[in-house]
Amino acid sequence: MDAHAAFRTVSASGCAEHIDASVDSHRLAEGGFWVLVASFEGTLDAWRFERVTYRDPQAEPRTARRWLGPAGDAWRSSLTEAEYVAGVERIRADIREGDVYQVNLCRVLSAPLAAGGEGPDAIALSERLATGNPRGTPRAS
Repeated sequence: MDAHAAFRTVSASGCAEHIDASVDSHRLAEGGFWVLVASFEGTLDAWRFERVTYRDPQAEPRTARRWLGPAGDAWRSSLTEAEYVAGVERIRADIREGDVYQVNLCRVLSAPLAAGGEGPDAIALSERLATGNPRGTPRAS
């Protein structure tokens, strides 16, 4: 397989294998560096890479490209405010009753994204997200 993966602070090459993670998810526990991709249609693919390079996120140069995302009022939520509040209350009740100890309530946010001739600028988006979501340097497992 001649595949590679590149992210802001990590790049991987030497794809050793590809699996359907919805069928063989137990394989992920075997270790190694896996890249997972879930589609909107529900497929879950995983690729294991042999060579991984980590970079210091503080040393990464910024491109200064601006992310021109959707306006604030263009976003739509899969839950109304009332549905979200009701979900939180239900989770709190389930925790109090001892049925669960942790639950993640998720909602899908979506907005139309105008793409230029080459599509959305993923690098500008990653820099925008990194600015708002600082994190440490990833470590090899």
